[in-house]
Amino acid sequence: MNTEAKARSAFRIGANRAWNAAVTGGLRLAFRAIHAVRGRPAGGAPALDAATLRRILVVATTALGDAVMSTPAIRALRRAYPAARMEALVGRRARPALEALPHLDGLVDYPGKFKRMGALITRLRDGRYDLGV
Repeated sequence: MNTEAKARSAFRIGANRAWNAAVTGGLRLAFRAIHAVRGRPAGGAPALDAATLRRILVVATTALGDAVMSTPAIRALRRAYPAARMEALVGRRARPALEALPHLDGLVDYPGKFKRMGALITRLRDGRYDLGV
């Protein structure tokens, strides 16, 4: 790989990290807004009581490796909260790795890079998740 190709590759990696940080920040902001509407404290997390935790959203990003590495956490969440409905927010590349996972009750498609973001935000709001991981 020549120097120019290495520079392009490093730029792409940096751009992907920046994009992932922006998406994560946006999701945090969306969940804070949802908590504010529901009357939860702004800075505090809701109590993780198995009796009251009914809906969990696992954000598995768009990277296939990240989705695969999240499966132990998904399994642990299922064991801790067996009665909760658990869904994962996944991109199209990560979807095949998680769609057959028995610990998930459903998948929410992440359209990617500002495509149909309004529809995604509506879907997340309609999901009425008690916890986002």
